[in-house]
Amino acid sequence: MAPPLFFLPRCDEPLSRGLLQARGLHKLLADARLDYDMTLLNVSKIGPGGLPGKILSVQTADGRVPDLLGYYPEQQEWQPVGHGDQVWIGFDRERPPTPADLVRREVIRGHAIAISDKHSVEVPVIRREDGSTHLPQKYMKGPEGWRQEVRAEWKPLWEATGPIVDYLFDQVGELSVAAACEFAVRVLSVNYRFDAELQNRLEWLGSDVLVKILAAACDIPLVAAFDNVPSDLVDESAKKKAS
Repeated sequence: MAPPLFFLPRCDEPLSRGLLQARGLHKLLADARLDYDMTLLNVSKIGPGGLPGKILSVQTADGRVPDLLGYYPEQQEWQPVGHGDQVWIGFDRERPPTPADLVRREVIRGHAIAISDKHSVEVPVIRREDGSTHLPQKYMKGPEGWRQEVRAEWKPLWEATGPIVDYLFDQVGELSVAAACEFAVRVLSVNYRFDAELQNRLEWLGSDVLVKILAAACDIPLVAAFDNVPSDLVDESAKKKAS
C-alpha cells in the first residue's frame, strides 16, 4: 500500500493553502499540515502528459510517504483530473492506496464497513432518526439550560443527512443512485482523503457497499435499510447477506 501523489502542471509557486485551493485540493487535503505533512518536488524534465510542473507528496496520518517519490512512469499510473491542466493523480501500480493510506489524522467514530475482502472503512454516524450524532458538537446555554448543537462547520452535512434518514426509515421522499453516491462520497470524505476523483480510480463504492454506507451513516440496522431502498441501489447478493 502507498499513498497517492499529485502532479501540478506548470506550477512555479511555493506550497501554500492558496495553491491547494487554486488546484482544487484544499478540501481533500484539509487535515494535512502544510509545513509538516506536505512536500512539493520539482520534476526534473517533464511529468505526466508531457508537462512541466511539480509533484505534491502528502504523508499518511501515521507518517508514511510513497516509496516512489517522484515521476516514475514505468512503475506508476497517472490519470488527469478533468482536462489535466490543474492536477494529475498518481498511484504505485503494484500498491494502490488503501483506506490506511487515506485515513485522516482525526477520525469520527462509527461503523466498520468492508469495501473489499481485505479492506474496510470507518463510516461515521452522521445523524440518527432522533437527530443525535457523532459529529463534533458545542454546548450552548439558553433559557431552559444547557443544550448541544452540531458545530457550524458540520451543520450542512448533518442537515443533508435528514432526508437520507427519512428515506431509509420511512421511505419518505426519493433517493436516486446519483444522490446516494454523492452522499456516500461526502460521508467517506469525513474520515478519509477521498472524493469523487479517487472513487473513479479506487472504486470503493459499488452496489454491494453503497447502502451499507448510507445505513452506517444513519446508524440504521442493515436489514431495515435493505428493505426500504429501491432495487437499483443494491446488489441482491449483499441484501441476502444482510438478512
